[in-house]
Amino acid sequence: MDESIMPEGFAEVWERVRAAAAETGESAPPDAQSALETFIRRKREAIAMYKCIVAAAGRQERAALCRILADERRHLAGLQLEYFMLTGDNCAASGEKPAKLEGGLLSALRSAAIAEAESAAEYEKAAQTLGGEAGAVCTAIGNEDSGHARALRCLIARCFTQQG
Repeated sequence: MDESIMPEGFAEVWERVRAAAAETGESAPPDAQSALETFIRRKREAIAMYKCIVAAAGRQERAALCRILADERRHLAGLQLEYFMLTGDNCAASGEKPAKLEGGLLSALRSAAIAEAESAAEYEKAAQTLGGEAGAVCTAIGNEDSGHARALRCLIARCFTQQG
């Protein structure tokens, strides 16, 4: 966060607010916090994988994949915001592993399509559990991930059409 845009004395006030919340026992529900941490980690992994897929894709597929990658980055920012609003902390990355494209482009697209469909279901379930703004964010991400799964299936179908 850019400290230069914070009003004078903000850091001290924020520390007092966090200390007061800790004294009264106010904290994020562990389930919500844990769910958001998991979703953030998975989004980071998805972003790393989409970077590899984009690099391996042909010109025609690249535009669609770049849109999905941009969506994934936006999803990550939304999840990080909800985590911060819930806990007052930043969910920092922990030792990210670089992604590798194994099995070729079609295999990677298939894995991504399956992961997006599974992710959509998980976000829908989480939306019901979390409720509020975090639930709304999960609903929106789930809907977009479902769209990503369909888009990836279309890309795979296009690859088969081009082969035949």
